[in-house]
Amino acid sequence: MLHEDLAEIQSLVSAARSTQDVFPSLLLRDLSVDERLLLIEEEYVVLVRRLRPERFGSNVLAQNSARHLLSKLYDWHQRAVRELESQRVSPEPTESEPTSSPAQVVRPPPRLRSVPTPSPTSEVDFSITTPSGSYRVHRIMAQGDVAMLYRGVGTQGPHEGQPVTVKVAMQREDNDLMMEEARIVRSLQGCDGPQRKHLPTLVDQFMAPSGQAGSIFAYLDGYDLDAVRERYPSGLSAEHVAWILARALSVLGFVHQQGIIHANIEPAHLLVRPEDHNVFLIDWTYAVVAPEQTGQGFRAHNPDFSPPEVMARKPPLPASDLYSLGKTMVYLLGGDVRLGTIPPQVDERFARFVQFLTRDSPRQRAQDAWETAAQLQTLRTEVFGPSRFLPLEMDEPTGP
Repeated sequence: MLHEDLAEIQSLVSAARSTQDVFPSLLLRDLSVDERLLLIEEEYVVLVRRLRPERFGSNVLAQNSARHLLSKLYDWHQRAVRELESQRVSPEPTESEPTSSPAQVVRPPPRLRSVPTPSPTSEVDFSITTPSGSYRVHRIMAQGDVAMLYRGVGTQGPHEGQPVTVKVAMQREDNDLMMEEARIVRSLQGCDGPQRKHLPTLVDQFMAPSGQAGSIFAYLDGYDLDAVRERYPSGLSAEHVAWILARALSVLGFVHQQGIIHANIEPAHLLVRPEDHNVFLIDWTYAVVAPEQTGQGFRAHNPDFSPPEVMARKPPLPASDLYSLGKTMVYLLGGDVRLGTIPPQVDERFARFVQFLTRDSPRQRAQDAWETAAQLQTLRTEVFGPSRFLPLEMDEPTGP
């Protein structure tokens, strides 16, 4: 099955003479540019999932072929995006319409969410029993790149009555990723440090009857940064973004100290809890452990948030996580993630700080998360004044 995927995508790429051959949604002329951008992102992500090198086990030849195809697909994807962007037509200004306005916000095209919002009719009902407890699952939360996420509750054992998140691999070929995530989360929770409050807690593991690996986590009550951006479509205020960034840098410093790199930071993988301003860094499926010793490389590529070293096949670095975090903050501020631009209403000093995280060269961007957090603390006082608890409202969407 895996080698059929490789052969099929090899044939697709080899035979392609235009972007439409690789991404058929480009043929849907009745859709807007933004709608087609989302569709080609979806097509691209599906192809990338099928070509993850780790899916081919120890077959070095197949892994190298997959990496070569990933590079080719990336080139086709970038070409398709440029073609679509060139089709945008700016309306001619009228006499009653100014040609420019300092207050005007030009919004970037929507991006593909790797963790889609579940539908309102996402109720399920099944139970899981492990040697240490039982759990009842009642709702689909989301579908990620590797697994389905469900909401449930402990019904027996040490977690009886407690809400949980159940994560089940969609394919047995991804069991190794699920098992590695569980090992990494357990390892981090076993380390001393206040930053553990920013991490998920693994409470149990199981194997589904169909052979897929599953993990059970303590439920985290919060909003991912996609939901925050939806609530504030023109961008969240820089003062809010600053405390979110500070907490994310703190937990990254802790994680990097343990020799672990998250390697897939994006808005869906950061949760905020408004009532106490806690921030959680989740989804450790693609994390890399001690790459300088193990030789592990990146396992995922996200077109909007992955650093350039992913496609360059260079080793993962702490600075790689800082790049992805910086891009995520650009997105949260209402900026254009692909161009790295930030709305002009954001204080220039804070904008420069965020953009320093997203420089293409790893050596020219921020290197150390804790050192960067200390610099941010000084900047926050300079830009926003003394620290204060600023309520984050997440009740009703604002704006169009």
